[in-house]
Amino acid sequence: MRALVEELELSAGQVFGILRVAVTGQTVSPPLFESMEIVGKEKVIERVKKAIAILDRARDRSHVFNLGHGVLPQTDAEVITRLTALVHERTASVRV
Repeated sequence: MRALVEELELSAGQVFGILRVAVTGQTVSPPLFESMEIVGKEKVIERVKKAIAILDRARDRSHVFNLGHGVLPQTDAEVITRLTALVHERTASVRV
């Protein structure tokens, strides 16, 4: 996990935040690793792959990426910045 954090040039908390959304669908949840243990390894992998697939499918379609709800005051702004950059990167071919 540390290698991924370094490769992405993010903090561990930022990576965990992104992973938390992929695994639980929530920006706030019980502790991440405990949640992952309860969900189970195969289901966690399935959910992460599904999140990646959703972003990949969005690459070729118009959409609205709305952060108006669910971003709490304590949310790390860098996580939102990186998430927005990822959406822009994955959907660059359809932006007008």
